[in-house]
Amino acid sequence: MLNQSKAFSYLNFFLLLSFTILLLRIILNIQIDLPLHFDEAQYWDWSQNLDWGYFSKPPLLAFLIRVVTELCGNGENCIRSLSPFLHFLTSLIIFYSVHLLTKSFKKALLGSFLYLLMPGISFSSFLISTDVPLLLFSSLIALCIIKIFNSRKNTFLLFCLLGLFFALGFLSKYAIFYLLLSFLFSTLIDKECRRFFFNKSFLLSIIIIIILIFPNLIWNYNNEFVTLSHTASNANLSHIKINIFQGITFLLSQIFIFGVIPFLFLFKKTLSLQRSNTIQKIFLITFILPIFIVFLLAIFSRANANWAVVGYPFACILLPTLLNSKKNFMNNMFILNQLTFSTIIVISIFFLPIFNLDPFANIKHIKPLSNIIKNEITNRNNIALMTDDREDYAQLLYYLKNIDIKKAKWNGDIKIDDHYELTTDHNDLKGYDVLLVTRTRPTPTMESKATSTEKVNSFNFKTNKRLKTFNLYILKNWK
Repeated sequence: MLNQSKAFSYLNFFLLLSFTILLLRIILNIQIDLPLHFDEAQYWDWSQNLDWGYFSKPPLLAFLIRVVTELCGNGENCIRSLSPFLHFLTSLIIFYSVHLLTKSFKKALLGSFLYLLMPGISFSSFLISTDVPLLLFSSLIALCIIKIFNSRKNTFLLFCLLGLFFALGFLSKYAIFYLLLSFLFSTLIDKECRRFFFNKSFLLSIIIIIILIFPNLIWNYNNEFVTLSHTASNANLSHIKINIFQGITFLLSQIFIFGVIPFLFLFKKTLSLQRSNTIQKIFLITFILPIFIVFLLAIFSRANANWAVVGYPFACILLPTLLNSKKNFMNNMFILNQLTFSTIIVISIFFLPIFNLDPFANIKHIKPLSNIIKNEITNRNNIALMTDDREDYAQLLYYLKNIDIKKAKWNGDIKIDDHYELTTDHNDLKGYDVLLVTRTRPTPTMESKATSTEKVNSFNFKTNKRLKTFNLYILKNWK
């Protein structure tokens, strides 16, 4: 009776604290009052123009943003509330998954807080990105694998759910394929893994995945696989150059994003992989392999710090299963590490701007710039808006959303380099006076399409210790 009471005290503590963290993150988002990052603004724009695919990403995040904006409006805080909320859900799934494996509420508490207080998750909670739903569906895939291994019989529904969650992960971000590669790699080293992944039921999951992602595949086909070419361009594989420093920098970023002590602990466990059980092997490989693949990308080409995060939920579920229940020291060290670095991140966001080290300095110009442009538009007749930069165009779409004028992104060649070159055409602005927002000046081709060019003004915005300059031009009678 005492043990049951203790178990429920852990459960109540987890629910109370995780919900408190959710509310705190929403409040902090309101307090910091950040404008939308250009990627966030682009995701919002996608949500206003729902489709089965977009230039750089699959469509699920756009659908999620559409749902939340229908509920609470188009404000920055409403859009961003998705991030802490989905992270909260992911932590619940991790808690349940660890409990299934260990039958311990204490270990379940550790796993969920490893995730919830992860330094990278604390930073992510101030932004909405495709990584957020990706991590949610990654945790649900991990849960399905645990349930299937525990059940063994009557797993038809579980394999259907596995296919569903994998498809939703695919529609969140294509990095979900790192999980599939990890699963295939695990079959090379463990007989039980081969039995699990090479059976008829898993084939059912594959069929469900193909059916559910088919609309996105059709969209890619109809748009000449622009997302695939964009992904390849991001990886920059056509310009291979060995750079060990970039690889080391990427590894260090993973250590600090996940948490220094938990990461080093799991890396050490990789060396004794053969002594782990089947679930532990799958989960450890799923954490390590994406990091290793992106590490190689970083050495030979380029890589962003968030490209390998898909395996993080697996690691948060795995780590508590590797600990001795009677030793509290490591548990405390893991939580202390996560709490310390998360606190540093939150404090830094609020206080670094005082020392001209603001991590969000590159987006804080957009509100005053939008007000300037809004005044120019409202004081002129027959006006249209054009920019030559994807980032500027996405942010201006959001901050000028209540102004109904023709807009387009300039494309000076026949190549499609971003979403707005795919979906807008500067030739649609014919007959208008075009207000050009540029960080440079009009190109000769732009000037040849107007009867005259007039510089309106230049504006400088401080971004930490540098200035960001925007120039406004009127291109008369665009043709």
